Amino acid sequence: MAEPLDLTKTLEKSVRDEEESRLFYEALAQRAERPETRALAESLAEEEAGHREALLRQFEGRINRERTLANLAPRAIASSATPRELLLWALDKERDSEVRYKFLAEQFGGTPHWVLFLQLSEGEREHKNRIQGELDRLPAV
Repeated sequence: MAEPLDLTKTLEKSVRDEEESRLFYEALAQRAERPETRALAESLAEEEAGHREALLRQFEGRINRERTLANLAPRAIASSATPRELLLWALDKERDSEVRYKFLAEQFGGTPHWVLFLQLSEGEREHKNRIQGELDRLPAV
């Protein structure tokens, strides 16, 4: 039998994931060689911050911002990582987030939380599509 969903832990993980993604996209923007990749990364960083804030607003009182975001640091990016490799990693991360939020939307159907989780799932799918588009435009290796 599956253990019951611990909403607070799930929300805290989601907030941390959004912040880690924001930090990653900021680092990617600094390393991007193509202006289009830089602009995409900057835009995604802003949107991830928006996702983080939407979660914190919706669940104010349930999530402790300072504790949840404490000790987060940008994911170490190997100096040898290519833009393609970084975008592929981001694509996987966005896929995982889309699935997680879709699952949460299903778990909280009919509640006010359902709407937020559905919006976040759709936002992550849009990120995934934009990243895939940028991957398709990168010069062949």
